[in-house]
Amino acid sequence: MNSQDVILGMLMKESLTGYEIKQLWGDVFSYFYSASYGTIYPTLTRMEKEGLIARELVIQDGKPNKNVLTITDKGRESFNTYLQGPLDE
Repeated sequence: MNSQDVILGMLMKESLTGYEIKQLWGDVFSYFYSASYGTIYPTLTRMEKEGLIARELVIQDGKPNKNVLTITDKGRESFNTYLQGPLDE
């Protein structure tokens, strides 16, 4: 399992912002796999370049704009390939 697999798994359920991904990671996955913003955001950038996720800019009044991330068909395929692959020790 790597950061990309964890993020794709999160996005299989719903679209999230980078901040929401970090919060969910801390709440659910930190017991067995930790990641910082310094790991998550570069991974998100790479995943977007590879077409695994898509980013939508949401304009907000009175708040900073946010980027909502959604898994693409290619990302779903990649995650399903990971799930069907061999188990890591």
